[in-house]
Amino acid sequence: MASSTVVEPSPAPSAAAKSGRFLRRTLLLLLAGALVIGLGTVVTPIDDGPPPLETTEQLRVDAEDSLLDAAGSLEALAGAEGENNDGGSRLAARLAGDLRRQAALFPLVTTWPSGSPAAQDGPAETRPSAGSMPPAGGEPSAAASGAATSEPEPSPQQALNALSATYRLLLDGSQAADPGLARLLASVGAAVYSQATALHGAFPQTEPPARWTPPPEASPTGCAPAASGAPSSSPATMPQPEDSTSPGTPGGNEAQAVAGVVVTEYRTIFTYEAALPRLSGKERAAAEERYAAHRALAGRWEDLAASACLGLPERAAAYPFPADPAAQPLDALAATERDAASALADAVAFNRSLRGAAAADLAAAAVRLAETGGRPPLTPGLYEDGREG
Repeated sequence: MASSTVVEPSPAPSAAAKSGRFLRRTLLLLLAGALVIGLGTVVTPIDDGPPPLETTEQLRVDAEDSLLDAAGSLEALAGAEGENNDGGSRLAARLAGDLRRQAALFPLVTTWPSGSPAAQDGPAETRPSAGSMPPAGGEPSAAASGAATSEPEPSPQQALNALSATYRLLLDGSQAADPGLARLLASVGAAVYSQATALHGAFPQTEPPARWTPPPEASPTGCAPAASGAPSSSPATMPQPEDSTSPGTPGGNEAQAVAGVVVTEYRTIFTYEAALPRLSGKERAAAEERYAAHRALAGRWEDLAASACLGLPERAAAYPFPADPAAQPLDALAATERDAASALADAVAFNRSLRGAAAADLAAAAVRLAETGGRPPLTPGLYEDGREG
């Protein structure tokens, strides 16, 4: 009889073996968790995009991009061969350098999430925006030059349109920004408006840049009731300096900013009246136009103060001169124009209800600064403007 082999089933794993494998897996998981916590490693998808920018950051990004785009248009215009431009190419090149310097005033450093592509591109997780460091001397970068040559050369009107879009964007942005950024946006926007005006002067066949119009402001609700309970239509009395530290009150920063504009206009008018007899010819004619503009501006801000129920100091019989109007009349007028622009920039920062009016008047002040200073200013109303050559 043939023998047969019977295969016996293998015994089931013992409870001890199962328990050992469970413990080993648990120990490995705990070790991995300890390494993750100790090294600070967080596993995230690398295709996650950066978070949305806050309003302040977005305003800075938009300002810088628009200024650099306008600079590229002017650089292309400067390199174009044109006829009868009367030095317009040289002016376009100089304005392009100024625009790049102005773009550098809007740096942006954004922190990206760990593991995102933006964070992996650089040595750290904080990266400045492109264009925040312009080449020395205002020369166009290689990338900008390459982009400019790859596109059709713009006409003077196209370059002027780029400037117009830029100053509108900056002045619009100044209405929604915090005080410090609002003042910077309005200052650079006013400067770009004066640059557009200068470019139109070099290319008279272009359309003149349109003045920026502020958004409509809320109608005044009337002054505070008088002691008898009847409404009063006269502005409040200007409080003493020691009571003028609380913003939003009649003696706060808002009221002082408006009063600063009016008093500065009084002083500017006084300086023009002293300097005008010392001028002649075209210089006197141009100064007389600016003098008339300041007289209208003083009356306009007196009305704005009255509508906002803000008191103003009495007009003084005389004001100090910024420079000697007899010996150096042009220097005195240039200095007083800088002071007038600074007062308007203060109003942009400190008086939100009249911010639109202040920004619009600052743009006109930048044009007057260009006339008295010989070239469009970089930052009218800011301290840097006083150091320009």
